[in-house]
Amino acid sequence: MRTNIGGLGEGFYSMIARWMDNATQVSGIELFFLVAGGLLDLLGIAGRSVFPWWPLHPIGFVVETSGLVRGVVFSIFMAWTLERLAFLFGGVGKYQRMKPFFLGMLVGYVPGAGLSYLVDGVWFPDRLHSFEVFF
Repeated sequence: MRTNIGGLGEGFYSMIARWMDNATQVSGIELFFLVAGGLLDLLGIAGRSVFPWWPLHPIGFVVETSGLVRGVVFSIFMAWTLERLAFLFGGVGKYQRMKPFFLGMLVGYVPGAGLSYLVDGVWFPDRLHSFEVFF
């Protein structure tokens, strides 16, 4: 079985292949969590469809399980919180004035991370580090 789909063979797709090769009986607790997760997702979909003020998107449950998002979830939550506070206390005008600030933070972070990889690649080619996560 080919498990190196899109270069992710050592990650998610290999795990699925292992699960398929070693299938077991589904227990009651696993079934409970499957149903509970489905109900939470339906609640998110209903909230997003019915209430315009609903802040959470149902795709967040799926995206959150990826390793990359788990590493930056605090940063994402902090940016979302600051955005909501600016909108709540300052209105649309304050929100619009703060957009360049957040864009500048992103534009400043990306070259800094790229520079750190360049330095690592030149001076420490055998010990590259991963992106830093700010908590």
